[in-house]
Amino acid sequence: MSQQSIEALKKANHVRSERNRIKREIKAGTVTVRDVLEADPYVCAAMSISELLTSQTRWGPFRVSRLLAWYPPHPISENREIRDLSPRQKQYIIDAT
Repeated sequence: MSQQSIEALKKANHVRSERNRIKREIKAGTVTVRDVLEADPYVCAAMSISELLTSQTRWGPFRVSRLLAWYPPHPISENREIRDLSPRQKQYIIDAT
């Protein structure tokens, strides 16, 4: 295995562990979805919005899909990555959570 591959695996493991840490903190209530969307950490950039929202207590797939389907004028895809959200969409999600 090349050095470049090893570095890529280390980076991927770091991103995965940081995402899991953030999701655990959201579940515990020490971090909010607002904090993540406003800070926009690079480790969460490729995380889907549904993955972020379902990490909250009492937020399941149905509640997430209902919230994202009501976004005016067009629904937000559940698989949309955080980095692809517009500022207006981020604000809508912050206000709704």
